[in-house]
Amino acid sequence: MFKKRVLLTWLGRHDLDAEKSGHHGAIASILLKSGAPFDEVIILISNWGDEAPGYKQWLESLLVEHRRNTKIIFKEVTLTSPIDYPGIYAICREQLEPLSADKSIVTLNLTSGTPAMIATWLLLGKGVYGTRLVQTSLQKGLTPVELPYDISLEYLQRQDGKLGAMAADRPDMATQFEHIQSESSAMANVVRLAQKLAPRNVPVIIQGESGTGKEVIAEAIHHASLRATKPFIAVNCGAIPNTLIDSQLFGHRKGAFTGATAD
Repeated sequence: MFKKRVLLTWLGRHDLDAEKSGHHGAIASILLKSGAPFDEVIILISNWGDEAPGYKQWLESLLVEHRRNTKIIFKEVTLTSPIDYPGIYAICREQLEPLSADKSIVTLNLTSGTPAMIATWLLLGKGVYGTRLVQTSLQKGLTPVELPYDISLEYLQRQDGKLGAMAADRPDMATQFEHIQSESSAMANVVRLAQKLAPRNVPVIIQGESGTGKEVIAEAIHHASLRATKPFIAVNCGAIPNTLIDSQLFGHRKGAFTGATAD
């Protein structure tokens, strides 16, 4: 089965200045010196958009010269600042998720971009998506980045330790799920997974046909969680018009729309 090879990178100032400086810069170096050619390079642009067309033309000429048939894709993104961690994180996830879904072989460039961008690549690439990591320098050229630890495994081990300490004085979690009928192997697996998720601070989506007990499972997770003393709020989103959903869930200001007579 063919797997697309993709380089995912931010556009850095040094990349744009590469042609004038006489060096290739990080992006071009990775594309030209990688052992196997990339099928695509996705370049995220948060600044210097007016210089991007000229850089793309130069990069294309280099690829033709080195007989590399790599498709160049520029994507302009919006950040409030170079250290906008929430924005950077959201953009990185948005790019990595579909590539992971179609089983692409993804390489992340850890040289171009701000320290916040590189740190986010490192955490997501190693801890969540299992991508390849590379960096470049004038001294060592193109080098793979191998970390001597598994970020996701380290995190889970630490979380399990903390959860064990917090749960020491709590009632047996199993009692929160004992009222759920789980005679079938499929339902038993659902309950085991729910018990595993309950003490963790993660979002959970529960899917199933009408009448299968989605809200029952949701309540059990809530009662077994560290938020058990907080309210459990069930909302029938199907009864809310899509134009009012954000107002119903998060509130609104007086005058925000017709009929909004109070905060």
